[in-house]
Amino acid sequence: DLIGVDARDPAGVVIGRVKSVQNFGADDMLEIAPTEGGPTWYLPFSKDAVPELHLAEGWLLAVRPTEIGEREPE
Repeated sequence: DLIGVDARDPAGVVIGRVKSVQNFGADDMLEIAPTEGGPTWYLPFSKDAVPELHLAEGWLLAVRPTEIGEREPE
């Protein structure tokens, strides 16, 4: 079960914990509760976003998608 598993960033820092697993009609999404508080956020449960899953140790590697912002100049 993924609920309660720590989400670590690529540096190994715990950035949150899986609060729930949702499916809004496409792929599964992990709802992450940040360790520092604040609103939860969603992480696609895909190989790109979760390249490592260590259930026995209670953690997963979370690669957050890049935020959508201004385009780079062409």
